[in-house]
Parts: sequence; structure tokens; C-alpha cells
Amino acid sequence: MIAILFSLVISLSQLYVLNRFLRPNSAYTSICHLFLIYPILALQILPLTIDLLSPLKFELDTQVAMITAYMVNSFYFIVFIFMWAKVTDAKKIIEPNYSSALLYFIVLISTVFNLLSLLIYFKILDLNLEEIAFPFFGFLQGFSKFTPFFVVMFWAGNKKTVTYFGILGIIAYYISIIPTGHRGSLIMPTLLLIYYYPSLSLRKKLLISLLLLIAFIPISDYYKSLRIITNPSEKISSQTYQSNSFMDEVNFRLGENNRISIGIIKMIEKNGSVGSMPLFNAISTFIPAALYDGSKPWPASDDGTEFGILARRAHEFVYNEGWNMSEYMYPLHPLWEFGFIYLVINIAISVIWIIGIERVAKVIGDKSRVIVICSFLPFTYSIVIQPLVFILQSIAYITIPGIVVIMLIATFIYIINILKRSLVSIKNIQT
Repeated sequence: MIAILFSLVISLSQLYVLNRFLRPNSAYTSICHLFLIYPILALQILPLTIDLLSPLKFELDTQVAMITAYMVNSFYFIVFIFMWAKVTDAKKIIEPNYSSALLYFIVLISTVFNLLSLLIYFKILDLNLEEIAFPFFGFLQGFSKFTPFFVVMFWAGNKKTVTYFGILGIIAYYISIIPTGHRGSLIMPTLLLIYYYPSLSLRKKLLISLLLLIAFIPISDYYKSLRIITNPSEKISSQTYQSNSFMDEVNFRLGENNRISIGIIKMIEKNGSVGSMPLFNAISTFIPAALYDGSKPWPASDDGTEFGILARRAHEFVYNEGWNMSEYMYPLHPLWEFGFIYLVINIAISVIWIIGIERVAKVIGDKSRVIVICSFLPFTYSIVIQPLVFILQSIAYITIPGIVVIMLIATFIYIINILKRSLVSIKNIQT
């Protein structure tokens, strides 16, 4: 009971700091706010409240581990937000007036990528999009998830035709996501639409949320089953689906973050920190696989395999199963690697990284910080506060390719504008 109450107080302090230093007054700050507030509300406060109301009793070591996990997580979070807010110019962003041509182009890229992903998922098209789009796949994947929402909510303005085209892009996104049964990819953009749409009142936001929740509860179990029923992989589609009630599923899924995080603290107490291998394997992200004699090490893994990453190590420790991926408090990662001093160093690295990438975005003309948002892995993990091992992977797979893509888009639009001016000049001469 004491551990739960303490963790609730810690979580509320995170909410206070977030809302004190970050206001969702632009496309960029809105999505940052969503990605930061969602885990606090959904993965911390809600499951803690359920635990508080339930008759469950925690062992003493579990209570200590819970308090430790929450203290580490909130320390990282609060110090990061405070330092970032002091340096970033995000709160000064004024949403630019993008041309209709650019907005059409953005929605077109998103729609084509999302529908291609769906066709490939169902094996209607025999293509490997990741290989075809290499090294731009990671950036384009993130870019295609949130940009149609931004077009409709923040960028189109009074351009009604562009808004309608953006709505089609949003529909294409949902069509590509629903068959996968991924709940986070369905829920988070919906929350973005409801709670960050500039003209919706709080009363309407709450009413829409309630209606959607009432509509989703009867179909939630079936929706989750789609990840097995519609999966083209025979290994997955042949599995037996275990049905759960809505409340049982909420309790299990949202509480997983706490269970795994507690497990990580216990695992560190039992086995100690693992040392430098996750960091070295994350650095190897920049080295081409062809240069390795054998398989390339898995980034941030403690043994170079895909089963050596923290999510799977912790899942194995908690459930005695090593294959699954689970949510956890990401600031625990540097603690797992080297301990508390390294965790503090990672806070500074996280702030330097996000400020640095914001500056790069500004230099290349990315006024809405699209390149930064893509680096958060939007609507999947959606990690704003990234430890070093995640940053290294993000730079290699998203940031550098993303800079190239944004500069190519800017060049393309610049050429189109030159051609338009040239045509106007020719018409004027002819008349």
C-alpha cells in the first residue's frame, strides 16, 4: 500500500513538472506532450490506481523495487524536462504556412507508404519495403504515421481541399493499422486527434472519448485477436488465441510496465549491471553488416543476439520466458548497463541530443521539427527521453536518413516553385 501511494505521488509530481514546463501550443510541442504524458497516465497512474483498489498484496522486496523504479524514472524525467525547457526554443515555434503543394506531397508519401505496408503485410505484394527503402525506411515509417494528422490539425489552415486530402491520409493510416491489432498505434493517434485538436472544447473531448470507449469495449477482444487471425506468418496465425475480458486485459496490459520495471530492479540487485556490451553493440549500428564475419550484433544487446536486449532479459526474469517484448521505464536502461552515475550522465546526453537535433531541424528548414518527431518512433514506442543506446540507433536509422529526405523534399518543392514562376513569366510575356 505504501509503495503504491508513494509511486502515485511520484507520478503526480511528473505530471506537474511536465505541465509546468511544456505547453502544447504547436504541432511539435503537442506531440511531445502526448508522448510524455501518455505513459504517466496510462502506464503508471492507472495501473497503480487499479492496484490500490484491488486486494493484492506485494512482497516487501517488490515494494522496495517498485519505489526504486519510480524514483529512478521520475528523477530522470524531472531533471530532463527542467533542463530541456531551459534551453529549447520549442515553446517559441510559430506554425509555418506551408504551401498546398508541399502538404499534398506529404500526405501522398504517407498514404502510399501506409497502403504499401498493408499490401506487403498481407503478402499481396511480394516486396521487402525495408530493403527497397533502405536506408530511409525507419524515417519514412515514422513520417507516414503522424504527418496526415498534422496536416489536418495544424498545417492545412483554411485550405479545405488539403484538409480533405489529409483526412484520406488519416483513413489510409487506420486501414493499414487495424488489421495488425496493434492497440498503441490505434489509441495514440486517436488521443492526438481528440485532445490536441486546436478547436475542440474540453467538454467535447471528454464526450468523444467516452463514446469511443463505450464503442471499443465490446470489440476490444476481437481487435486484439486480429494480430493472430490476420497475421500472414503461419507461425503466429497457428497460435491459439486466449480471450480476456476488457478489464482483465486493461489490468494486464497497462500493468506490464510496472511488473517489468520492478523485475529490472530485482534483476540488477541479483546479477548486477551488465557493463559495456549493450553500448558497444549500439555503436555497431553505424558499421555495415558486410564487414562482420558472421551476424551483426543486435543493438543494445548484452550478448549480441536479439534475446539479449533489456526488454527480453527482463521478461525472461519475470516470467521465465525470453522471447517477448514488454514495456518498461526506459530510464532504467542505463542503470542496467553501468549503474546510477551512468544514468545521470545519460540525462545530460538525452538533453544534448534533443536540443542538437532541434537545431539541425531548424538549419535544414524543418520548422515543425518533423525529423525530431520521427526519432521518437511515433505511435509505437514514442520515446521522447532516450538513453544513449537508443539515441545511437535513432541517429543511424532515422536522423541521418531523415535529414537527407527532408532536404530532398525541400529541393523538390523549390524546383516546383521555380517552374511555376517560370510558367507565369512565359504567360505574361505571351500576353
